[in-house]
Amino acid sequence: MARIIRGISSPAGWQRLQNAQPQKGDILVYSGNGANPYGHVAIYESDYSTWHQNYAYQRKVVHVTNVRYNGFDNPYWGVIRPDFGSAVFKPDFIDIGTSVYRYIIRADKWMPTGTCYDQNAKRDVKIVNSGSSAM
Repeated sequence: MARIIRGISSPAGWQRLQNAQPQKGDILVYSGNGANPYGHVAIYESDYSTWHQNYAYQRKVVHVTNVRYNGFDNPYWGVIRPDFGSAVFKPDFIDIGTSVYRYIIRADKWMPTGTCYDQNAKRDVKIVNSGSSAM
């Protein structure tokens, strides 16, 4: 993934800085190694505070505080620095009708939102919520 990210064009104003000292909000880019040839990316908060997806085989975002940003098994390549000073992107919204909103958004419980097809069978995808406001 990091290998691919280093090779694509960035939005206007964003910079790729090899071996740079990261700043808060930078996207850290790690090169590949024998165990992980595609590399890795993370978000920098401070030298000992980084946010990683799929870190240590965990399928979630993990806040890592016990390893310095450049002390991981994958070699640190540098950063992609977003241009936080540019205008904020404002998406265009399409009115899909209130009947769709009533079906998806309900006060008492979550409803099915789509269908997923796997290799063996069709199955409904449901987001389960007890209706309780506590999470």
